[in-house]
Amino acid sequence: MAGCTLGVTRREGVADMPPGKGKRKVYTVGPDPKGGWRGEARGSTRAVAKGDNKAEVVKRTIEVAKKQPKAQVRIKGKNGRIQEERTYPRLIARGASPPNIHPARRRTKRGPTGIEGVVATSLVTDRLTELGVPYEVILHEQAYTSIDEALALGISADEVVKTIVLDTASGHALAVIPGSRRLDISAAEMALGTKHVRLATEEEIEKDFSGYELGALPPLGSLHGAPTYVDPEVMQHDTVVFAAGTQTESVKVRTEDLFRNEPVTTAPLTRLSADDEGLPNGTER
Repeated sequence: MAGCTLGVTRREGVADMPPGKGKRKVYTVGPDPKGGWRGEARGSTRAVAKGDNKAEVVKRTIEVAKKQPKAQVRIKGKNGRIQEERTYPRLIARGASPPNIHPARRRTKRGPTGIEGVVATSLVTDRLTELGVPYEVILHEQAYTSIDEALALGISADEVVKTIVLDTASGHALAVIPGSRRLDISAAEMALGTKHVRLATEEEIEKDFSGYELGALPPLGSLHGAPTYVDPEVMQHDTVVFAAGTQTESVKVRTEDLFRNEPVTTAPLTRLSADDEGLPNGTER
């Protein structure tokens, strides 16, 4: 199975598909023989969506599918193989916990959900497939921080990497560090070779990295068009886990595979975590 040899391809809801009258209408998004991407219902030659932008085609196809009493959307990669399957009404695959949104944070949660979340994860897995990186997609409870993500997955925080958006005079840059560490701005300035480096604001991230939930930006500089700097501690792990564009889905990959074809710079970027230093939480994911 292309692009997914660390685990099975995600097929949400398939295992727990409930009994009932009526079949699910199946839609497929895949390469269009005439170029670009095409979404269509099974048994029909008429496209429900098509275009050069896969994310938009996926989004429009899902919008059509969600109007059906029961539907399934199969998303293919450039090689024509199914990478993801989504069922609607949405179900959680057997063994996975449903997303848990804390009532106090439900009103303040920002970022895309639903259709946009599907698109974000699809963009990440598509890019990994293009890079020839084997990966495993893991569903988990909603996690707002890398520490929460580690707890939801039952792993150590230093096995999770977080991607921090930096603002510089020449534009945005990405800093990739272990979830158990905090960014050291002075170290970041030294790595970037420039002064006046600061953390990008939530508003800037939402504007310039639209389509990804806050705190869930993947460490793929080539996907975002931003120079990427990786702390050496990240490279010490055989495998790492990172948010796949949403707060309820993560990707596990071999570290060497992830950065082999990515134009990254390795440089010290961290200090002790907020808990170790007694610093307030919330300023970094």
